[in-house]
Amino acid sequence: AWLALAAPLLARYVPHSWRQHGPSNFAFLLVFGSMGLSLDVSSTLAQGPATLFLAAGALVIHLVTVLGLGRLVFQLPLLDLLVASQAAIGGPATAATLCAQCGATSLVTAATVWGVVGYAMGTTLGVTAFRMWTR
Repeated sequence: AWLALAAPLLARYVPHSWRQHGPSNFAFLLVFGSMGLSLDVSSTLAQGPATLFLAAGALVIHLVTVLGLGRLVFQLPLLDLLVASQAAIGGPATAATLCAQCGATSLVTAATVWGVVGYAMGTTLGVTAFRMWTR
């Protein structure tokens, strides 16, 4: 019943651009904001500098490789490279969200599939490496 009352008010008083993208943008921010709620601040401050340096190095290498090879060697579109990078780093959910936010809905399926393939490959390689190093 509340929806029947809210819909005319929404249509009358909320700008069209916000009605179209506002709720999804708000939900997007809630999802990523909630990820940070589990942060242990004292542990982060104690181990933060070394972890930040390692993560930043890995991301710089990833960015140089993806953009360098993708743009210079293979001459792929920048949006495709950024979506592929997000699928590799953030996984299928964040890559699909990036596609939707950028208006590249045709890339959502590919981002999701390759994000899942990346999870499968990364998990397999990670478990294999762990077993090799802990023998």
